[in-house]
Amino acid sequence: MAANWPTSYDDFTVWTDVEDEGEAAPDIDADEMNKFSNVGYALEHFIGLGIQGAYDTLADRLAATLGLGAYDLDGGKLTLDGDGDTSIQADTDDQIDVEIAGADDFQFTANTFTVLAGSIIVMNGNLDLNGQDILLDADADTYLHESADDVIDLVLAGASGELAININGAEDFVFTANTLTAVAGSAIKTDTINETTGAAGVTIDGCLIKDGDVDGVDVSDYLTGEFFLTAAGGWPSTTSGCAAVAQVEYGTNDVDLMHADFDKDTDEFMQWTTAMPFNWNGGTVTAKFYWLANDATTNAVVWGLQGRSYGDGEAVDQAWGTAQTVTDANGGTANQVRISAATAAITLAGTPAAGELVQFRAYRDADNGDDTLAVDARLIGVLVTYTRA
Repeated sequence: MAANWPTSYDDFTVWTDVEDEGEAAPDIDADEMNKFSNVGYALEHFIGLGIQGAYDTLADRLAATLGLGAYDLDGGKLTLDGDGDTSIQADTDDQIDVEIAGADDFQFTANTFTVLAGSIIVMNGNLDLNGQDILLDADADTYLHESADDVIDLVLAGASGELAININGAEDFVFTANTLTAVAGSAIKTDTINETTGAAGVTIDGCLIKDGDVDGVDVSDYLTGEFFLTAAGGWPSTTSGCAAVAQVEYGTNDVDLMHADFDKDTDEFMQWTTAMPFNWNGGTVTAKFYWLANDATTNAVVWGLQGRSYGDGEAVDQAWGTAQTVTDANGGTANQVRISAATAAITLAGTPAAGELVQFRAYRDADNGDDTLAVDARLIGVLVTYTRA
């Protein structure tokens, strides 16, 4: 006959107790005995697991043990390690606590994963937020926000919002509304500061810097220095030199000028020796030529300048640097002072440095096709401009 199988854990206990007391056990054929042996084996291992929870029937308990259906812990703890201090438990409704080494470290609630105090998340790869915000405070009104592709905004809570950055245990930078403050002892380093509004300029400690001006003052002139090489202070080169420096009186008002005449047909040269200022940055220089001609045409002269810088212990007889030239036209009236434009940047030969001795050489490039003045050009002097360190 068919066995009268128990349907609950309690029934199973009564059923086996009857057999222990010597009462007649159900009549079980060979196939059913085989089934009973398998069930008994499952029960033996199931009971040995010590999993907590209540089941209405033995079938429910067996189904859970054998993975045949859902398993309801009913708020109980699922222990994961051998010493019983690492577990998962949901004893609060709609909340899962993850315990590691005897303390709750992480918590899951609806749509939220919480890292509890004293715990951290270590990233060995990338964290892709997919355009979402990073909230920085408890009430979620201070956060990092992607306002557009490749644009990150720091949003603070109104005028009173503040975000402090601590590095190595000290507060170094503070963000407040419209302001980034580098705390005393900290610094902001940058190669470039750009205005955010076109033509508005940049204000530093109340000082407006705009289009090369500082508080409306053009400071470009303060970045450079100048000195004048007079004809009276120079001399014709031994080779292909210009005429000797002469003093000429312009007689109506007895104005005397010292100048050197440069021939219209042949390249001629004049030289000066000077020590460069100690605030020179060692870079390039430019030159403007002051001259006149006893000629009423508007024909032009091509002037050039080159030089070499000498440091302590350097040999004198060395090559000149590359010359630069400028073309300047006469004014159509004889004996009017002409001032040329500046040459391109002139690189002095040697290893230029502040305070070094420099030899300059000026010349008229008479065989240049742009040099059309048909008389001698009279050089009064050369204005040299350099950049301050």
